[in-house]
Amino acid sequence: MLMTKTVKVNITPRNKKIYLEKEYINVTVGSSIDVGIDDLPKSSGKELFVKCDYCPNSYFIRYCDYIRTKYDFFKKDACKNCWHKKRMEITNYKIENKLIVDSSARGYWSIIENIEKELKEYIKFNGFTGKSDDKEQNKNWDMISWAIKNLNLDLSQLVNKLGYEINDIQKRKPNGYIMPLEEIKSKIEKFITEYGFFPDQRILSKELKIHTSDYQKHGTLNEIRDSMGYNNKVHLVDNKGFINKSNFELITANYLIAQNIPYKREQYPFKKYDSNLNYRSDFTFYLPNNEIHVEVWGGMKTFNGQRKLYDYDSVMKEKMSLYNKYNIKLISVNPDIFYNSMGMIKKKLYSIFSSYLELPFIEVKDRLVSTFTLHDMSDEELLKEIMKFSKYKEALPSFGVMRENEHEFLYKEVMKRYDSIKDFAEKFKLITAYEARSKKVAQTLTPTN
Repeated sequence: MLMTKTVKVNITPRNKKIYLEKEYINVTVGSSIDVGIDDLPKSSGKELFVKCDYCPNSYFIRYCDYIRTKYDFFKKDACKNCWHKKRMEITNYKIENKLIVDSSARGYWSIIENIEKELKEYIKFNGFTGKSDDKEQNKNWDMISWAIKNLNLDLSQLVNKLGYEINDIQKRKPNGYIMPLEEIKSKIEKFITEYGFFPDQRILSKELKIHTSDYQKHGTLNEIRDSMGYNNKVHLVDNKGFINKSNFELITANYLIAQNIPYKREQYPFKKYDSNLNYRSDFTFYLPNNEIHVEVWGGMKTFNGQRKLYDYDSVMKEKMSLYNKYNIKLISVNPDIFYNSMGMIKKKLYSIFSSYLELPFIEVKDRLVSTFTLHDMSDEELLKEIMKFSKYKEALPSFGVMRENEHEFLYKEVMKRYDSIKDFAEKFKLITAYEARSKKVAQTLTPTN
């Protein structure tokens, strides 16, 4: 409580006008007058006598310091020993009345509306909840998660209030979370659309973030393949009509066919050494003075029942030992080759086979090798799908637009058929997005909407 009501002020040439305007009398330079506390300038150093509202103590404080600690909504005074009590009451008042908008201010993270605001901005910037690789964003998440925990809030409820589903944006799934079957199928379908083959366990885990525990809740991987129609052997038929055991074999076969390299399938390399050895190779080249077998390792591993994996590795080791034992020439095609773009796959296959076969190799089109499902589409059908994302009827959309809409694979298919996007555009008497950027050109174009 402020005990001082007035203070003595010496009149000087600098303050004379101020007090005359406030209608004080006897205001002459050199005189001393009693001035009310409210009429003092904010910078005044006059000492005031104050009684603490939290304890029996009284204290002196300068006027400039006194007004600095005053709030229009809070009238109590506190000595140094009781200042923490006052500060707590002020913070609680601000929190209750939502007066704190600065994220660095005390009590900011106790206001639910502020937490919702920060969470909304974090999701908008990062696209997910949870820790970020960016240090500054990670600091923001630490504060958000601390505040949620401190107030005993439910993250999923906060996210729902902001218009999101927690399972769609949570970077790390909660304990016991089971990925829905439709979500698993959707991720797999997108992968197949872009790369042309059903992903194996490595790709599922590393790239699609679908772990064994996710899909085993819905059945084995083989059962999921069945339910999606990808165990149908039609998908493994190469350009000669042979049904391959895996997509890796299929790509290899199509490459050899495109190169016009003769081979035989499913030969028995060890029979002439031991009639009981029924292992077969994937491809065999019968040259004038040589016989070369090809093994495409790492085909799709399949489940035998719910848990037990087919022991592919032990079979591979045994076959390798037999090739070495009988000194049979072998070309090994390892699975890592197929985890690349189609252009890189062709280069790697060229490097492997040209080292063994003295034949003229030619540059073959991707579409003759790939298992890409869009190969069945005509150019006209492909154009129709692409133009769904264009701003103008006369121009193709940009690659960036296609990527944003998760349809860049359509342009990848165009590049397999044409030397450039521009060549594709010219075929249909269209222009590219780059050409459409010109203001002069854009004025002549017809918006699709």
